Amino acid sequence: MRRFLTLAGLLLLPVLPAAAADGPQPGLWKVTVIAETDGVAAPARVSERCLKPEQLNALDKTFAPELGAACTRTDYEWTGRRLSWRIACKAPVAMDNSGWYEFDSAAHYSGELIVTVIVPGGTNMIARTRIEGERVGACPA
Repeated sequence: MRRFLTLAGLLLLPVLPAAAADGPQPGLWKVTVIAETDGVAAPARVSERCLKPEQLNALDKTFAPELGAACTRTDYEWTGRRLSWRIACKAPVAMDNSGWYEFDSAAHYSGELIVTVIVPGGTNMIARTRIEGERVGACPA
């Protein structure tokens, strides 16, 4: 029995750090964005972003889009590792905005944003944005 518990404990060790992730660390992040509209991808854009501790205390404000006047958040979840949301807007145009970020470590995340613009009597326009962030060091002073 003791041997079984030791083996079970060793098998769980690799899972514990990932499950204990509590979002990203403050610092300088390299962010790569690949946008695609109606299946046509734009070239990747790379930028740097300084994330401060106060921004990370409000991940929904830092990572999820803000609500417009005619928008309602229909879904929101933060698990300590994954942030996801869905927002429905009625004006100025009807659209569905959903997305997620997966913080697989304190120094790396990936995510996807999907915006569907609903065109009455026409074809909906779908914009998909894939994002990857990697912490590269401290913010410049």
